[in-house]
Amino acid sequence: MSDEPLVGQAWPVSRPRIPHDTRTAWAQLAGTTAHALLFDPAQTAALPAPVQRWLTRTLPPGVPLGGRAEIVMTGGIRLGRWRPFTATQLLAPPDGLVWAAWARFGPLPVVGFDRYVAAAGEMRWRLAGLIPVASAAGPDVTRSAAGRLAGEALILPQSALAPWVRWLPGDHRCATAEVALDQRRHPVEVSVDDVGRIEALALPRWGNPDGTTYAEHRFGVRFDGEQRFTGVTVARSVTAGWDWDGTDWADGPFFTSSPPSSRTCASSDPRRGCNERLPCRAGRVSPSPGDADASPAYATRRGPGASVGFSASGDCGRIGRAV
Repeated sequence: MSDEPLVGQAWPVSRPRIPHDTRTAWAQLAGTTAHALLFDPAQTAALPAPVQRWLTRTLPPGVPLGGRAEIVMTGGIRLGRWRPFTATQLLAPPDGLVWAAWARFGPLPVVGFDRYVAAAGEMRWRLAGLIPVASAAGPDVTRSAAGRLAGEALILPQSALAPWVRWLPGDHRCATAEVALDQRRHPVEVSVDDVGRIEALALPRWGNPDGTTYAEHRFGVRFDGEQRFTGVTVARSVTAGWDWDGTDWADGPFFTSSPPSSRTCASSDPRRGCNERLPCRAGRVSPSPGDADASPAYATRRGPGASVGFSASGDCGRIGRAV
C-alpha cells in the first residue's frame, strides 16, 4: 500500500464509543465549570493586531467565552502508512482532553484513547478492543500531552481570551500566546492572514516522533478554509506534524482531517448544553473540490476525505455530525 495520504475515499462518520477505561475521565472533564463571560469586540483592544483580526472575524458578540467542545472527526493518521480513523474528542482547556478513536490495521480495528486529565497524560490502544497493542504514561507522555492541549486549546477561538492565556506582541501576521497549564507555560505561535483567517500555529512540544529519545521538537499545525458552528468560525481542515519549519514538516504531516462534501449539522443555539441530540443524515464523505485551490501544498498531501464538526458553548457544545 502507498505511503501517500489516502485521497477522496469515504470513511464512516458515526461517533465511536468512548472506551470503558476512559469514561470516568471523560465525565470528569464534561463536568468542569465554564467561564460565564460573553465576548465583546472591545475585549480585543489591547491584543496584538493579528489576534484582533482573528477574534473579531471568528467570534460574534455575545458568544460565551471559554467552555468546552465535543468534536466528532474522521481523517487519516500516518502509522507506518496512512490509515483512516474516526474519533470523538472532548476538548476542555485548561483542564484536559480525551481523544477516543477507531482505526484499522489490516482486517482488524484498533480502538483506544489519548488523554490529558488531572495533569497526567496517558495513551492506551487495543486490537479489536481486546488485545493490548500500545500503552504509555509517565512524565514524558504527560509533558507531550500538555503541549498538545496548549496548541489545541486555540482551535477554539474563545480560548484566546481566557485568563490562562497571555498574548505577546509579534508582527503584522504573527503573535505568541503563552498558555499556562499545570505550572508550565507553553509558547504557541499563531499566524493570521490579512483578513483574520488563522493559517497556522506552532509550538515547541516534547515528544519522540522518531520512536527513540524524548526531546523538544517544533510541532506545527496548518489550517485551511473556514466553517461556522453556532456562530463561531473555525478552520475547516487541519493538518499536523513534527519538525515544522513555518511552511512544511521535515518528514511530512502525520495527521490530517479535511471537510465534508455535503451538509454539516450543528446546534443553532450556543447556550444549549450537552443534552441535545442532533439529527444528521448518513452520507458519503470526500474532500471538497474547491479546497485544492486554497493551499496547493496541502492539496498534494492531504489525507483521506474526512469530516470535522463541533460547537462550543459556556456549557458543553453538542457536536452535530458532519456528513
